Amino acid sequence: EVSTSISNLWLKNTHLSKEEIKILLACASGSALGAVYNAPFATSLFILETLRVKRSFKMLISAIFSSFF
Repeated sequence: EVSTSISNLWLKNTHLSKEEIKILLACASGSALGAVYNAPFATSLFILETLRVKRSFKMLISAIFSSFF
């Protein structure tokens, strides 16, 4: 949670859109949970549930890639 908060502050100073920042933060927090519990499929679902926005292929690939690799 602390690293996500710090990352959020840092990412606001970049030229990324709000949607891209949400994807990055969701993937980072989901990947941390997946590493701790060794559950990549559940992590992918957690990331997609966390975003709760219009589902897109970009989000799906980001969630799968950050969870399994």
